[in-house]
Parts: sequence; C-alpha cells; structure tokens
Amino acid sequence: MPGATALPVLRLAWQPDRAELADALRVLLRLRRRRRAGALLLGGLAVAAGSWATGQLLLPWLALVVLLLALVVLPVHRLAAQMSWRRDPRLRTEHTAEVVPGEGLSLTIGDVASAYRWSAFSGVLETDAQYLLTLPRGRRTSVLPLPKRAAAPGDADALRAVLAAALGEPVRAR
Repeated sequence: MPGATALPVLRLAWQPDRAELADALRVLLRLRRRRRAGALLLGGLAVAAGSWATGQLLLPWLALVVLLLALVVLPVHRLAAQMSWRRDPRLRTEHTAEVVPGEGLSLTIGDVASAYRWSAFSGVLETDAQYLLTLPRGRRTSVLPLPKRAAAPGDADALRAVLAAALGEPVRAR
C-alpha cells in the first residue's frame, strides 16, 4: 500500500518479575475457569434437582455451597507463581525476544531459543503490565508473556502495532 510505513523489527530484553508471572497465571486461570464454569453449573444443578426430587433437604444446600466454592477461585495464581519461581531458575534469567512483523517472534531464555510463527498464536490479551500471546494446546491454553517494560520507550507503540497487525487488536484481560 503506497505511503504505508513498514513496522520495525523489535528487540525486547527483560529480567522476569514474579508479579508479572502471577499476573499471567491469573489470566490463564480465568481462561480455563470459563470453560469449566458451564460444566460445574450444570453438574451442580443436576445434583440439586436430583436431591430435590428425592426429598432430601440437606443436599440442595450442600450442592449450592459446593457450586459456589467451585466458581470462586482463591488467589492460587500467586501461590503457583511463587512455587514456579522457586522451582525453575530459568524464570529468573534474562529473556530476549525479536519480534518480526509478518513472520513471528524468536524467544531466548538463557541458552534455550524458540521460534514461533504468528500462526501458532490464537490471539493476544493485554494487562496493565504485559501482552499475553495465547497458544492453543489441545483443550488447554497457554500464554507467552511479553512485558511492556521490555520495549524501549519509543518502541511501546510499535510493539502494540505489530501485535495488532499479526494477531488482531489486543483484548483487555480482566
């Protein structure tokens, strides 16, 4: 397209932060919980209907309590982040990424390098601190976090533009 400016290749470098790991796990747990919520709701309603049909008054209340506990997730993402942080020393090593418009990105963590084509990702989520590139893994989803702070000050808008061009406009994660 005439007059269009090409998006630059971006080089990101960052030292991971445990709070960003917890943030990514929180979003990931919410993605997974949405899928399970419908099944839990139907199961809880089936138990309540069955106990009501048999005349058991305690079972509907028990089913309701179990259902509410199943839908309310405690802040397990913080505990999971803390355990992962302690267990995996690679999480504490410097990460670098090269974001190439139209091709994909390559990620280096310590001495391990991985390359991803944009087609490997199903979308991008945005939190206050980072972009989470979603990777479908069968019935489960995983995320590849790119902290916003990893981009040079002038490259923050370019990073968002590259991600939007490759994966669609980032969806705000709650």
